[in-house]
Amino acid sequence: GLERLPAAMGDDEEATREFVWEALEAGPAGEPAGETGKFVKRAGRARVTYPNGDTYEGGLDEEGRKDGSGVYTWSTAEGANPWVPGEDEGGWPEGRPVRYEGGWSAGRVAR
Repeated sequence: GLERLPAAMGDDEEATREFVWEALEAGPAGEPAGETGKFVKRAGRARVTYPNGDTYEGGLDEEGRKDGSGVYTWSTAEGANPWVPGEDEGGWPEGRPVRYEGGWSAGRVAR
């Protein structure tokens, strides 16, 4: 499901400034769970932190796109997400989404 905050709400904390990928399961060639990197290294369940502070935890496909079930949490830090609800990719209804938990396909919300 989707949780929302009013569009004007935000935090004063500074957003994270680097991309971090962490594997949540062992890889097919024996790569360990907990492996980290500054890019997506393989498909499977992972935790990703984006430079603006957004996070995603869930499945990734062979191209590093969100796939299967997962939770995406938008940063509420001031200026972290300067997009207009209803005009952004996916056309979200009124209100700024702050968390989406559900299905993904090829990097997009599966609706």
